[in-house]
Amino acid sequence: MTDDKNILPGFRAALKVLEIQRQLLSEANAEPGTLHALGAIIKHLNGLSEINVMKIVSGRQRREILRKRKDHEAASTIDMTLDVVEQILADQTTTRSQLEAIAVGRFQVPRGSLRSLGNIDQLRDKIATLAQNERAHETISSVAKDTRA
Repeated sequence: MTDDKNILPGFRAALKVLEIQRQLLSEANAEPGTLHALGAIIKHLNGLSEINVMKIVSGRQRREILRKRKDHEAASTIDMTLDVVEQILADQTTTRSQLEAIAVGRFQVPRGSLRSLGNIDQLRDKIATLAQNERAHETISSVAKDTRA
């Protein structure tokens, strides 16, 4: 298996080799349609994101990178306040991936159980319910502390 750090530079090096091949074919007066197609392919591959490069080079490594990225996103939501969670829920541009990170990181929802939520609105509802439940527990705890004093 290739080292993660060498995948992107190795991919870029391979693209340089393809470009050199295209130039050699051009100098050898290759068929213009072939040169154009090869140039378009090289241009497309040069514009790919790191994740898409991973998809091409190794599906297994791509899955590992995505899992690490999702774990990092979830970890970054652990200390998120309920007010912030509610603001994110209200923002209709928030992606499902971001909401899943909040559910997993902030509320410790098992990632596998999120598959049963068919659409983003159901996920929003689930997180809103979790936030409301936590607020209720905070209120009950606060009242209980006040009655002891």
